Order: sequence, then structure tokens, then C-alpha cells
Amino acid sequence: MTDYYSIYTWAMDKQAAVEREAAQRRLLRLSKPVSVHLRWPVEIRREEPAHIHEDEHDAVA
Repeated sequence: MTDYYSIYTWAMDKQAAVEREAAQRRLLRLSKPVSVHLRWPVEIRREEPAHIHEDEHDAVA
């Protein structure tokens, strides 16, 4: 009896996985492609890291 139950649960899990994959493929097929177009050139600048001096520290003497 346990063999039948394990086969049944495996089949149900497999069916659920197939249905999830089909739903995901359907959503991907129905979704519109996304493209990003900027109207003007944008320059991304990174802030320079703060310099930490070894002489300056908040240690208690």
C-alpha cells in the first residue's frame, strides 16, 4: 500500500510542477517586452569614498 501511495504523491507533485511551469510560460508569453529608453544622456557618478586618517580616532586614553 505504501508503494501505491508514494507513486500517487509523486504523480501529484509532478503534475503540480508541470502546471506551475505551464502557467509561468503562459505569463512570459503574454507579457510585453520591456525596454528602457532615456530621453537624455545620463552620467552616473560614484561618490569618492571618505578618507579616514589614522591620526584621528575617538579612542579613550
